[in-house]
Amino acid sequence: MNATNLKSYIASDNVSPLFLQGDSLAILQSFTDCSIDCCITSPPYWQKRQYENGGIGLEKTPQEYIECLLDVIKQVKRKPRQAVVKNGAVISATGVSGIKYRRQIELSTSLSQDEKGNALKQLENVLDRIKQGELADFRMVIRNQQRTTHSDSAKLSGRAKELQEKGFYFLFYNPKGTMPNDVWDIIPEDSQQRKLHFAPYPEELCIIPIKSTCPMDGIVLDPFSGTGTTMKVAFELGRKSIGIDISNEYIKLAKNRICQKSENCLRFQ
Repeated sequence: MNATNLKSYIASDNVSPLFLQGDSLAILQSFTDCSIDCCITSPPYWQKRQYENGGIGLEKTPQEYIECLLDVIKQVKRKPRQAVVKNGAVISATGVSGIKYRRQIELSTSLSQDEKGNALKQLENVLDRIKQGELADFRMVIRNQQRTTHSDSAKLSGRAKELQEKGFYFLFYNPKGTMPNDVWDIIPEDSQQRKLHFAPYPEELCIIPIKSTCPMDGIVLDPFSGTGTTMKVAFELGRKSIGIDISNEYIKLAKNRICQKSENCLRFQ
């Protein structure tokens, strides 16, 4: 892959991933500054497995391994454009109709009749705020219906105390979105059955970083692309992406994964 083809891909509108086989450091040196928007990767382990064609991870000492990684990181550091991070959009869990919650209130055996009446009244008020555009979405936690979002001790949590006293409480989402929490709850996955690659990270891990730092016309980079998780998610989110890997076997596997997702054979660059 020469510099002209790389430049052509960066300037194109094609969101099919660009895979480059070879040494990450050497390939990254051919990138121009400020040419990508987001980088998500998982470097090779040190002395844990024999990678095809050698590469990082086979150094004699941990210090040599770290120095090699830092060389790659320095190249990545000079590539990003200036990113503007905005609040992520909130996915509606309710469809903002309130039907599910209304039904749960009516059938509840944990709420008194007065609590049910109050809950239904408050629910209607919230739905009116949705219609007026004051709220984008909400979540209602009803006693013995939903898992509490904080401690279930009334001594420690105001939410738990509210649940104990009223039988319900609301979580409101701003129309401009909400900032992600410091801790992300992501379920480990094995969608690849790990026949060839034993350290794939969850696809969900890539969603927030890509959405928050890479615009729709931006480019996502993975300098150690492996089986292509970063590129797969970028493609599904409508972003261009560039994956670099020293193993041609992994690149073939990554392309197959993305083709299967799109239900056709993509014209990879």
